[in-house]
Amino acid sequence: MFHSYVIGRVRRPMVLFRFFEISAAMAFLLLPCSLFAGSAELLVMDERTGEEITSFSLEDNGYFSISFVHSVNQSPIEEVYQVRKNGIYLVSCRFKSFGAGVATEIADGLVLERLEDGWMQITGFNLKIDYLAYVVGTVSDHILRIDRRDYSLRELCGQNRFILITPAAAIEDEDRD
Repeated sequence: MFHSYVIGRVRRPMVLFRFFEISAAMAFLLLPCSLFAGSAELLVMDERTGEEITSFSLEDNGYFSISFVHSVNQSPIEEVYQVRKNGIYLVSCRFKSFGAGVATEIADGLVLERLEDGWMQITGFNLKIDYLAYVVGTVSDHILRIDRRDYSLRELCGQNRFILITPAAAIEDEDRD
C-alpha cells in the first residue's frame, strides 16, 4: 500500500515523492560519469603567433564542418570532419558544382552521389589531417558548424587572418615530444 500526503484538501500518493527521490539519486550517481565521458577540445589558433583565438568542446568522435565559397569556381563547399583521439579526419565533402579546385575524379572506396537538394556529396573518406589551415574570409566567410550551431570565422578571427584548427590533444602531444 502506498502512503499519501495532503496538499490543500487533495490527497496525493507518495509515489511522486519516491519518483523524485529516486530521480535525484540517479542524477547524483550518474553526474560523475557524464563529467568524465569522452570529450575533445577543438582549438582555433593564429598560425603565425600560436595564440589561441577560441576553443570548442566536442564529444569524442564528434563532427564539425567548415563551409565556404570556393575562391576560384565561386560555388559553396562544405567539408565534414570527425575529431578522434588521434586527430581530425575528413569524412565527407559537399559541393554545388564541379569546377577548378573541386574533385572531378573519385578515388577507389569513395562514393559520389547527387542529393535531392542539388548538392553533390563525396563520402567514404577516412583521411587523417593533423590540422586545418585557412586564410579566413578572403573571398567569403568561412563558417564553422558544431552541434548545428554556426560560427563565423571572420567574426571570431578577423578577415585575412591565417588560422589553424586542431584538436587540443595534438598540441599537448607536441608539447610532450
